[in-house]
Formats: sequence, C-alpha cells, structure tokens
Amino acid sequence: MDTVYAKDYGIIPGNRSCQAEKFRKMFAEHTCGTCFVLEPGTYHFYEENVSKRKFSVTNSDTEDVIKIAVLMENMKDIKLDGRGAAFCMHGDMTAVAVSECENITLQNFSIDFAFPSSAEGIIREARENQAEVFVDQSRFPYHIEQETLFFERENGEKAPLFGALEFDRETGRVRENAGDTFPPVKARQTGENTVCLEGAYRVLPEAGNVLVLRCGKRIHPGMLVQYSREVCLAGIVFYQTYGLGAAIQFCENITASYVKFCANRERGMRILSGHDDGLHFSNNKGKIVIEHCSFQGLMDDPVNVHGTAARVEEKTDSCTLKGIFAHPQSKGFPRWAVKQDCIGFIYPDTRQCLGTGQVKQYRLLSDTEFELVFDDPIPGEVHKGWALENLTSTPSVICRKNYFGSCRARGILVTTPKPVLIEENVFESSGSAILLSGDVREWYESGTCTDVMIRKNRFVDCCTSRYQFCEGVIHIESSVSPGTNAFVHRNIKIEENIFELAFPVFLYADHAQGIKAERNGFLAEGENRPSVRLYDCRDVKFQGNFLRREKDESIDF
Repeated sequence: MDTVYAKDYGIIPGNRSCQAEKFRKMFAEHTCGTCFVLEPGTYHFYEENVSKRKFSVTNSDTEDVIKIAVLMENMKDIKLDGRGAAFCMHGDMTAVAVSECENITLQNFSIDFAFPSSAEGIIREARENQAEVFVDQSRFPYHIEQETLFFERENGEKAPLFGALEFDRETGRVRENAGDTFPPVKARQTGENTVCLEGAYRVLPEAGNVLVLRCGKRIHPGMLVQYSREVCLAGIVFYQTYGLGAAIQFCENITASYVKFCANRERGMRILSGHDDGLHFSNNKGKIVIEHCSFQGLMDDPVNVHGTAARVEEKTDSCTLKGIFAHPQSKGFPRWAVKQDCIGFIYPDTRQCLGTGQVKQYRLLSDTEFELVFDDPIPGEVHKGWALENLTSTPSVICRKNYFGSCRARGILVTTPKPVLIEENVFESSGSAILLSGDVREWYESGTCTDVMIRKNRFVDCCTSRYQFCEGVIHIESSVSPGTNAFVHRNIKIEENIFELAFPVFLYADHAQGIKAERNGFLAEGENRPSVRLYDCRDVKFQGNFLRREKDESIDF
C-alpha cells in the first residue's frame, strides 16, 4: 500500500479556507491501494465548496442533493488515517461519505460543527406551566418570532425548536421519568440570555439541570457509507451531527471499533453529541461488528440495525408487481433489490413470511414507487397491502464491550433473522436497553429475529423513562394485530447478565417463541423484585436466576 501525505496536496490544518477541493484532487489521483495520512489539527469545510450528490439516505428527511465534505467514490484498498485530525463543518452537510467502495478504513479523526446542531440551556427556575431557561446567545444564537423560539444557523437559515430533553446536572443522565415529556411551548424573552418557555408540563423541569433544545431537520448524517463492502470505522469521535451519526446502508461487512459519540467539552458543550441515532445500519448484509464503542448524549438510539419494508401496491402480471416505499424518511433507493435477491412476502397482520421470490429485475419508477419482476409467479394470496422484505439484505450482528450511556430512547435496536450476539456491554439507557422490533405498518423497518444471544451484559438503572417500545429493560415487540396466534421473534437467550434495576420489568415480550433467561443476577433494594410481562408467548424458560439485596443475601427465583 502506497502512502500519501495530505500536506503534499496543501491539506494543512489550521487553514480556515475550505479543504474539500484539495481532498477531491488527492482522491482522484489515488483511487486504489493507498494510505492517506493527515496531520493533527483542524480542517474546515464550507457548504458552497463541498461535493453534491443525489443520494437517498435511510431514515432521514428528503433533500434534492446531499452535501459532502470528504467524498470517497469508486475506491479500493484505501485507508484514511486522520492521526487526530478534527473535521469542522460550516453548515448543514455530511462530513465523510463512502460510496461504491471496497476495503476502506477510516480512522483517528473527529467530526464537529462550527454551529451546534441543537442548543443547550440551563434551567434557572420552573413553576407550574413556565420554565425560565438560560441560553447563551453568543454560543447558540436565537430569536423569538410569534412566540416560537428559532435558532440561527451559520448559513443564515433558522430552525424552530421542536422538542427538548432534560438531563440531570449531577449524573449527566436523562432525568428520571422526564424523557419525551417536554410539551409544545410558547417562548418569550425575559432577560439577557433568558427565555421563558410556557407549556403544559407533565414533569416540571428542575432548576440547575441541562436542557437540550432540539431544532432542525435530520437531512445530513455525520457520515454516510453505502453500496460498499469491507468497511472499517476505527477511533472516530462524533461530537456533533446534523442528522444520523453514521448512516450505513446497502453494504456488506462493516466494523465499528472504538467509535465514540460524546459532547465536545473543550468547546463548552455539556451533553449533546448527536442530532439523532448514533450508528444506524439499514439494508446491509454479511456481518456487522460493533466493539469498544461508547455512546452518550444522543437524541435518539445509539445503535439501530434494520431493513426497509416496502408495500405491495398492485400485481401487474403473474411475475410482476408495483411496490411503494411507505415511510417518508426511507425512500428512493435505486438498489433496494438486485437480481437474485430473495424477497419475502409478509402478511402484515401476523408479520409472517408466507412465501419468497427471487428477483429477476428491480426498477425504481419514482422516489416512492418501484417495479419488481420475479423469476417465478408470485404467490396467489399476495395482494395490495402486503409487505415486502429483502431477506438477502440482512446481516448477522456482533455487539460487544460497548458502553451505552444515557441518551434519548433506547440502547440497541436489532431486527434481523441472522445470528445476533450482544455481550459484555454496559447499558445505562434511559429507555429500554435492548429492543427487538421491526414492523411493516408504521416505521416500515422490516426484520424478524430468529437467533439472539444476550449474555454477560450489565444493565444499570435502565428504562427510567417511557418511550415507544420501552416496557422492559429488554423489550421484544411483535407489532402484530391483536388476537393473532402468530409468533414473530424466536430463539432468544438471556444468560449471565447483571441487572441493577430501577424499573422492575427486566423483560417484556409479545408474541415470541423460545425465550430462555438463565443464570442472570438481579440487584434490588428493599422489597423490590424483578418481574416479567409476557403476552402470547410460548416455550419460555427461567432457570438459575437470583436476586441479591443490599445485605448481600441471594434469593433464587
């Protein structure tokens, strides 16, 4: 592998001009077998000079083009070694994108934005339906129009406040029972750097706590990896993103190692590290490995692994159908399916796969509609409203030795029929630590789990707030219609974990088959006991689990 030093292309840290064009030139001259080496320091990128592409990004708001600071396309056997470089974005854009590449390693750099993607405030006082919040206008420029709080962006745009999340000033965790309770508010200026937010508070904010004030759409992920294989992310720090952290879609074999999402305290941030999810995997295959990563202060789930369900619109002949992408944030994928992919026909009421077909041709007709031709006739019972799942684009998952700190919502979401191993992680999730879900009628994130091992993890005071699908520390959701006898997720083992319970329900399961919870330890105070909630489940086994109280006595249950 050849070594190319970025400084030889004039890519020098500390230069306030945009470095995008210099990166494009360097990459164009070395597309294969090269290690690019940067110098430590800060590199700046500005919206008007970066690359622009028509990419459809999973679980994101739609935009005509995606703006990308550092773009790697059609490259092979490449390593980008930042050696401590800091990429600073000026405007709403994606910092790094990898498309149509093979054997790529990105390592040792950080991603941040000159203007934060959302703001932070300190609660000064709260009473009944009013909260006085200190917001430093020098760091988070804002103004109020018609009782709406707007935050100003570097490009002159303004983003309205759409929600807020309260974090405990001492622990840095989402305040207990406060997740997603912040109401719609009216804003008015009450003093220098002080705003009164008036609304029907279900949970009255507490003086001294940090309030993350959320604004802006989720358009640009901090990193985008697509249509690529054998990609490794190592030693990358995400301080800020304007959308998903890293959106990884339609890839094969991905590794994330020592990736970190955290607030940039050197720049004065206390909590916020990302606008939405952290590592977001959609429609991938092969193996996903997530090791030694840490997540704190994200405004959505740290890890999400799923597919994209589509919906049958009509059968045009015995082997052909028209389908639609039904969720507005996941559409327009030019390669949702390719020749010889295996597509499952899913009956929505039961989430059961009642047949499969091999793809002969896939053609995108518009952002929402496509044509799918199969080698053999489509099963006769398949009709409008049925769901489609690409079973070929489903990965196995290894998630181990990671730290899931306090973020909005859950810890890891997984929906794939391939083997899943979740082991030796620490979860401090404000909602459920682990969610096995997937659906074909709301989020259209297809997936049925059939082989999941959850072992040797530590769950610390999880599920202290109620978000969607957060009825237990481990939540197994079916999303089927009431009254059905179908079983969705299967073969789930929960072994040798430690649960320090703030919320008594350690397991919630709905329409699941083959659950084993064995040799788990539970730490509880007083008379609290761990509990389970099972609905229409079968073949459930509990054995060798024990409860330990503060006096170090153990009780089997």
